[in-house]
Amino acid sequence: MSQLPATFALRNCTGQDSSDVCEELLAIGMTLPDGSAVTIDWRGGRAGTVGVWSSAHAAAGAYDADLLWYGRGAVTAALGGPPNGALRRFAA
Repeated sequence: MSQLPATFALRNCTGQDSSDVCEELLAIGMTLPDGSAVTIDWRGGRAGTVGVWSSAHAAAGAYDADLLWYGRGAVTAALGGPPNGALRRFAA
């Protein structure tokens, strides 16, 4: 079943709650309808490099970064997929 795309950022953050301070943007990305994700590297020397991942969580793991959904705040792997996952049943 397809899901709607969701955009995210991969960042290095400090702090343990909603007052997290995110300092360095590593990449921006978007989930794809099959649940995979694509990222665009934002780091100096690698800017513009495209990555294709099995999921946004896999990309975050590869970058050793915090996954932040645009407009949603940080989401951990334990919470599941994209913030628009609830819309999946309506998109089918």
